[in-house]
Amino acid sequence: MASSKLTGTRLFWECFKLTRLHKFPLGSLVIIWPAAFGVAMASYATRATLEDFLVKIGLFTLGGTCLHSSFCVLNDIYDRDLDGQVERTKTRPLVTGAISLPLAWFVFLCCLSTTALLLSFANSSAVFFGMLSLPLHFIYPYSKRFTWWPQAWLGISNGWSFFVGWISVSGTEVSHAQVKAMLAMYGCMICWTIYFDTIYATQDRKDDERVGIKSTARLFGAQLHFITALFATAMVALLVTGGTFNDHGLPYFAVSCPAAAVYFLWQMASWDINNDQQSGELFKGNGYLGFVIFAGMAADVMWTRPALV
Repeated sequence: MASSKLTGTRLFWECFKLTRLHKFPLGSLVIIWPAAFGVAMASYATRATLEDFLVKIGLFTLGGTCLHSSFCVLNDIYDRDLDGQVERTKTRPLVTGAISLPLAWFVFLCCLSTTALLLSFANSSAVFFGMLSLPLHFIYPYSKRFTWWPQAWLGISNGWSFFVGWISVSGTEVSHAQVKAMLAMYGCMICWTIYFDTIYATQDRKDDERVGIKSTARLFGAQLHFITALFATAMVALLVTGGTFNDHGLPYFAVSCPAAAVYFLWQMASWDINNDQQSGELFKGNGYLGFVIFAGMAADVMWTRPALV
């Protein structure tokens, strides 16, 4: 009986590891932020109530965490033949045989169903736009096999949740200026994702080259540092552009935009592209940067527009 309980506990832990929830908030944050930014900017633009703003942020925090877990599981299912050949991923549950393939699919469906359930509390338009991104998410884990730009593909799929977050507040009623703000921020999320995921991918460059996995970390070669910095610069420029189109106030331009610029300058000045441990830490730092960017947006929502309070 004790042995059976131990086996059940161990199996649960391996499933938990498969979802990456044991590393929370690493990884989850960079999935949550695009939707959270969309909610904040739409709340500011539409003068949504503070209650609605907070409820939507809560929903997308939980939903983004579940979405991240869903596609971590899917990624491991797709890459089970490759992960064992990469030092950083060789102990993952599907590689070691701790979890069967059918069980992994079951965990994936549970996480994805929970994401859909949480999204359904927003509005029907948000659900529809969220569903449109599913093909992007399903293809992403394969992208490293056929393109040198899997980081861009991740940005395109991950950044889509900015639209979902915005529409969860405004519905489909958006002005021309708001459409321009949304598109600028979508580009901003894509550039940011390419930036931080390229840094993340530098940890595996040697193994990826041996196995045949493509990435921007390999593609950029000797220009890795310079090109990555260009994407950081584009991210900040688009962050400013999106805020301008959305007519944001002082907190956004005094907190969100400068914080991103200063943080990227520090990262690029200190980054040793051959230090894998540091690259992992810098990737993690981008998740925490999101708190500061979001703080400027939230300050606009709560204080610049008194009607919200």
